[in-house]
Amino acid sequence: MRKNPTNEIIQRILSNLDADSKNNQTQLKKYFSTNLEVYGIRTPKQRNFIKEGYTWSEKNLDYQIQVWDEVWNCGSSIEELSQPLFWLQSIKNDKEVFKLWRIIKKWVIRLDNWVHSDSLSHSYSRCLEFDQNKVYPQLEKWNNYNCSWARRQSIVSLLYYSRLRLKPISSKKIFPLVENLIFDEDHFVQRGLGWTLREAYNIYPNVTYKFIKKNIRNFSSIAYVTSTEKINYFDKEQLKNLRVKSNLRGLIV
Repeated sequence: MRKNPTNEIIQRILSNLDADSKNNQTQLKKYFSTNLEVYGIRTPKQRNFIKEGYTWSEKNLDYQIQVWDEVWNCGSSIEELSQPLFWLQSIKNDKEVFKLWRIIKKWVIRLDNWVHSDSLSHSYSRCLEFDQNKVYPQLEKWNNYNCSWARRQSIVSLLYYSRLRLKPISSKKIFPLVENLIFDEDHFVQRGLGWTLREAYNIYPNVTYKFIKKNIRNFSSIAYVTSTEKINYFDKEQLKNLRVKSNLRGLIV
C-alpha cells in the first residue's frame, strides 16, 4: 500500500521552516487571498523540493501523476498544492505534459487563489499550444462556468506569457472568450482579462488595440490599466482620452 504522499511533503516543509517563514505566514495568507494554510516557505526553496525528489520521483509518469493528483486533492496548504504545479513545470516536453491533460484539467475546481491559478495556467497554456483541438473546447466551457477560477483559466491559459508561445493561438479564438467576460464581476477574472489583452497585444498589436478601443468604455479599471501596460505612450494617451470622453458621455446620457 502506498503511503500518504502529503505526509512526506509536509515533513519536507516542516524541516525547512525558519523564523522568517513563521513571521510571514499571516501576511502571505492575506497576500495570496487563500483559505489554505500557509507555512511561508520561499518559492525557490519549494522548487528545490522537486529537484531533490521524493520517494516516487523515479517512478514513471503514469505513476507520478496519480501521486500528484492525490496531493492536489488532499493537500491543505499553499506549499503542498504548489508541489504538483512545480512538478508539471519541471517536465520539459510539452507532449508529456499534454498526456496528463485529462487529469490536470480537473484541478481547476480546487483553485482558491491567484498563485496556484497562475501556475496552473502555465501548464494549461502548454497543453493548448500542443493540441488546440482538444484543449480549446474546454476553455470555451470554462468561460461560462459558475466557478470564477475556471473563467479566469479560460482566458489566461490562452497565452499565459506570450514570450513563451512558439505557436500562439489565433486572435479570432482569443477575443470571443475575452469579450464574454468584460462585465464579469469577479476581481481576479478582471485581472486575468487585463493580463490576457496585454499578452495578446505583444503578438497581435493592431487587432488588440482595436479591440480595446472598441470596448474602452466597458472595461473595469483593473482590466483597462493592465491591458494597456505595453502600449506605446501616444496610443495609450489616445485610449485614455477616449475613455474619459466615453465615461463623460455616459454621465450626460
